[in-house]
This record gives sequence, structure tokens and C-alpha cells, in this order.
Amino acid sequence: MVMKIKEIEYSISNKAINYEDSVEIMENRVEHISSKIKSELLWFLEHPAIYTAGTSSNEKDLLKKIPSLYSKLLEEANTLTTVLAKELFI
Repeated sequence: MVMKIKEIEYSISNKAINYEDSVEIMENRVEHISSKIKSELLWFLEHPAIYTAGTSSNEKDLLKKIPSLYSKLLEEANTLTTVLAKELFI
């Protein structure tokens, strides 16, 4: 099996980036990748400490229950993983 790997752009941020801002930037990037406007991006950055559940988490493990937020984050994480995997190996 031969896989075609596309060119990947990289970026290094020299200062901390607000987490919400970085998510918005990457969501826009995913749209551009899906539309074939831009290539993949490997972004090295630092943001203030946050707690994340991750795609393998279980809602019962959360300390503070916010069901709609949990569902939305899990859906977005799964979608992003799928989009990036398809784009990288197509």
C-alpha cells in the first residue's frame, strides 16, 4: 500500500495563545483545508492551562456536568479527527 502524504505547513508561536482563540483559528484552518484552499498545519504553541475530556472520556468522569457542552466538544473532536485523517492520507 502506498500512501500519498501532502505537504504540511508548520508554525511556531513565540508567545502564549488564548485557548479559545487557537480553537477558532484551527476551526477556520480546517474549513480552508476541506475547501483545498490551504494545506495541513502543524502548529507549535503554548496556551494557558486547561482541562480537557478528550475523545475517549466518559461524561460520568467530569467534575462539573455541562451536558450540552460535553456533547458539542466530543462531536467537534471526532469531526476534526476524521477530517484531518482523511486530508492527510488522501
